[in-house]
Amino acid sequence: MRELRGTWARHGNIFEAIRAYNGAGHRAAVYAQNVIAYSGFAGDVSETMLA
Repeated sequence: MRELRGTWARHGNIFEAIRAYNGAGHRAAVYAQNVIAYSGFAGDVSETMLA
């Protein structure tokens, strides 16, 4: 969680934080899109979760 918080602090955007945490390429961006898309099944994904 510490690493994800640091990534969030550097990027300030939940999508970019997830993408950067998983790399910089196309696959990381697709993964971040999937996290945001599927978050509806598990509950909200928001910036406050990383605060």
